[in-house]
Amino acid sequence: LEHFQHLLSICWQLCDENQLTTAEEVLKSFLPQILSLRTHEPGPSLLAASGLYRQSMFAHHHLRLSEKVHLCEQSISYAHEARDTNTLVSALIELALAYEYTHQAKKRLAALQEALSYSYQASPLVQSLTYSEYAAALAENRRMREAQMYIDLAEEVFPDDPLKDGGFAFSDSNIFCFSYRAGLVQISAGSISQAFSAFEYYKQHRSGSVIPERLRLLIANGQSRAAI
Repeated sequence: LEHFQHLLSICWQLCDENQLTTAEEVLKSFLPQILSLRTHEPGPSLLAASGLYRQSMFAHHHLRLSEKVHLCEQSISYAHEARDTNTLVSALIELALAYEYTHQAKKRLAALQEALSYSYQASPLVQSLTYSEYAAALAENRRMREAQMYIDLAEEVFPDDPLKDGGFAFSDSNIFCFSYRAGLVQISAGSISQAFSAFEYYKQHRSGSVIPERLRLLIANGQSRAAI
């Protein structure tokens, strides 16, 4: 199990180094072995949930969104077996992203609300992710007062050192993701000058010194929306 956990960590590092194809091949090489264990024990279930969560991100990269929904649902099931809140909440948020990109606003909100119901048991990093994603969804639905409240909460609970947070290994949550969602909230509010500042909020945080290329491009896309 420690060996598989190490390989999952390598996949994450490769993603942040923009080596998505290599990361996907590494995951494919061992994820079937994890899924074949089927012991329903917390350890293997947690690894299965984490592996499926990462696989759903690769499916998203290839725009296989219906496959992403299925993988997220599997990840959620394993996370329940593992009784691990950080992985469960992260998988629910990833499911909400699949609904966002398939323009299913009601299902997106429902998935985020379910994540929110578990988030009080999650680590600060995962809580922040939940609040920022929910804020962005609320803002798109013109619920600006609530959106601002949740983006403020996301900033408030974000840890000084994400690397030490219990949810760091299991979720795609960092100061760059927060900055992106904060910028989107400001765009929805019509506050364009504040949006540009929000997109670059990561530059003020101690963990924001080196931005992965995939997240730099994400923020650049957000800044392009603000410019338009």
